[in-house]
Amino acid sequence: MAGFFDQDRQVAYPESQPSGGSARRPSPPQRIAVDRTVKGGDRIGLKSGGDLELIDAPGHSPCGLAAWLEKDRVLFVSDALGFQISEKIIFPVFFHAYRSYIDTIEHLAAYPANVLAFPHGAIRRGQDVKTVFQRSLSAARDVREEIVAETGRGRDAAELKQMLFNRFYQEKLRIYAPENIRLCVDLLVRRSLENR
Repeated sequence: MAGFFDQDRQVAYPESQPSGGSARRPSPPQRIAVDRTVKGGDRIGLKSGGDLELIDAPGHSPCGLAAWLEKDRVLFVSDALGFQISEKIIFPVFFHAYRSYIDTIEHLAAYPANVLAFPHGAIRRGQDVKTVFQRSLSAARDVREEIVAETGRGRDAAELKQMLFNRFYQEKLRIYAPENIRLCVDLLVRRSLENR
């Protein structure tokens, strides 16, 4: 919990203040209150009508969840499709398991979604939905293949991680601290080399 709250503080209160002053930073809570524990397969009735169906979405993390609102054909993908850095760059986030990550993308692609809702504000509609799934799969496969191939050629792991960090730590991903993304890149390398 302390790590997550530290990242939240760094995103919400960057070190440089426009006026040169310092912002008052709230102390993180000692615990998070839980109203309800949910899992894939659960359905949550909405006051606006319809049910939100929760979907197991492992790969990014072991307990990843996505959600499907059939009434409006909206798929809330959480981190299952990577971080959309820009229109052309997707940062794959298979931090727990590569194969599960790919399986999750393929599973979610089968939903007849008209709208994809990503965390961090991105919304995709219409024909763009299929394109995002294809790009997410390609991004994950390409990065893994590159990591495996470069390692096979004897490339130093530290150099490979630095190359990936330089490639991905840009634009929207810079809301996170560099240390966070370095950890993420390390996980991508480790997960790519597992169970080859």
